Amino acid sequence: MKSKDFQHAFKASLPISVAYFVLALGFGIMMQAKGYNWLWSLGTSIFVYSGSIQFMAPILLSSQAGLISTAILTLMVNFRLMFYGISQLERYKNVGWRKFYLIHSLTDETFSIVCNDHLPVDLNRKNYYLYVSMLNHFYWIVGGLVGNLVGDRLPFSTEGVDFALTALFFVVVLNQWEATDNHKPAIYGIIFSIIFFLIIGPNNFMLPTMMSVIMVLLTEKRLRGGRPEYV
Repeated sequence: MKSKDFQHAFKASLPISVAYFVLALGFGIMMQAKGYNWLWSLGTSIFVYSGSIQFMAPILLSSQAGLISTAILTLMVNFRLMFYGISQLERYKNVGWRKFYLIHSLTDETFSIVCNDHLPVDLNRKNYYLYVSMLNHFYWIVGGLVGNLVGDRLPFSTEGVDFALTALFFVVVLNQWEATDNHKPAIYGIIFSIIFFLIIGPNNFMLPTMMSVIMVLLTEKRLRGGRPEYV
């Protein structure tokens, strides 16, 4: 393990650690409340590793939801990650054996960190991407385990912890805005989000928003005859 690469990744992942631990804590408590022990929390956190679906997992498991309906629901909830993956094709192009884990561990917050191209020139980016992904995954796993094992004994209420992720993502977006001079992707996202939010409501606006932003960026790429600097 290259210490400099790991230290840089650890420093970048610290803001994520708090939110992931607290959120996963809530997930572990939910699993415990539904009668599922720490092994369920551990396995789900390792192999599913998706906040939205994991918070729905206790309900799906306890209601004995069918495999097909669960798969369709998971696809719909996590469809946005496909667009994240498309934008990472260049960064993950020659990462070798790391690729499969990087794909599995690509979450909203991990994406927001690894898409930052303003990194030290002597940093091994392949290792950096891997360490960031592993650290964020680790925070989530530990939070889920702690929540399942001791969640009902915590001296404070965990009600409303889900808002921590929203607040965290807002801060990350602000940091990314300050780190680059090209704000077109963010502006496109804001414009299309408002449009589709008003047209089809808060529950369904995300997917058409992302598709519209991707289409605009791809069209701009074709018109320029090359790759935009933010893709």
